[in-house]
Amino acid sequence: KNNEFNTTLSQIGYIDIEFYDMNEKTSSDTMGNIISHKKIDDFDVVMIDLRGSDYNEEWASNFLLGNNNYHQGFNDAKEKVIKRLKEYIKKYNLNKIKIWVMGYSRAGAVSNLIGKYLNEHLDEFNLKKSDLYIYTFEAPNSSSNDKKYKNIYNIINENDIVTYIPFNNWDLFNSGIKYDITSNKEIMTKKLVIDFINGRIDVVDNKKMNKKEFIKNFINLLSSNIDRNNYVNNLQESIRNFIINMYSLDDLEINELKRMINLYIKKVQDNEEIIDILKTYILPSNLNNDDKIIELLTKQLEDIYNDDKINLNNEKFLAIKELIKPLLKTFMPLLKEDLQNENGKMFYLLTIIYNIDELISEHYPLYNLEFVQKNDSYYKN
Repeated sequence: KNNEFNTTLSQIGYIDIEFYDMNEKTSSDTMGNIISHKKIDDFDVVMIDLRGSDYNEEWASNFLLGNNNYHQGFNDAKEKVIKRLKEYIKKYNLNKIKIWVMGYSRAGAVSNLIGKYLNEHLDEFNLKKSDLYIYTFEAPNSSSNDKKYKNIYNIINENDIVTYIPFNNWDLFNSGIKYDITSNKEIMTKKLVIDFINGRIDVVDNKKMNKKEFIKNFINLLSSNIDRNNYVNNLQESIRNFIINMYSLDDLEINELKRMINLYIKKVQDNEEIIDILKTYILPSNLNNDDKIIELLTKQLEDIYNDDKINLNNEKFLAIKELIKPLLKTFMPLLKEDLQNENGKMFYLLTIIYNIDELISEHYPLYNLEFVQKNDSYYKN
């Protein structure tokens, strides 16, 4: 891929093309990006292009939130790129410059932070605000500063759940101006039906709903029930460890993981003890069954791993198992509210689960590409 980037950038006049974290195996600490420059009139346009997909274990950095007024994982990546930019400018003795930064998804969030930093340190780079061109696509939120810098352009599809997280009420936003490319779409919602007589759970269609409206309501439910400190203290490291282990799976192990998940869902649906506890969450009750349901769900997973001879090594299985308790402890308030909401039992969580492929597709770069092509007067089919 680096050769392809090199060829493409060279064809449009960019020189001194430097690759960072693009040749080596990714990790939770990497941030892939390219820096190059092109002479236009009497100044150099320095282009910073950040990798926003195909970064494997870098995913763990996306879940490193921290308790500061920024997203720690994105900010750590920003610091790396700013350091590289300074060294690049010095290495190639660039004096009169303009800076063009672009990134999609994770890279969009990092690009936003880079744009914020550059706007706050113009003198350090001998820049004016008009010398900055920052473009982000489908970026998650990155910092508590939501200043409307007019040189930061955030292209957003509000049918994409990624653009709502981390939550605004966790004091995380994006700086710059938003350009909305959302289209009007519907989603088939789901709900839970509990058969008290036969002791089983079924998931059924509920009703169609505007996708953007559903996502906004779901985000409100999440953000009102999940506390940032709770996430950081109880869930953050378990998720990061889980991701790092999952990206080390080979094809056989991935198939085994899928088999384990399918068995788990089926057996949970038929587990009468779990159903009995769900009843106490639905019906008025003073019972606190959180620890009991965590114990049951953990044991169910252990039984499947042992009895069905799931071919995952113990370390990778433990990374999955050890996610259950902090995950449920963090999400239990949301689960209880969702079980009792007026739209139907577990309406929001089940709709997300059963529409996950469709919802993920809203994050694909295709929508952004179509928007750029439509609004670029230089583009030709």
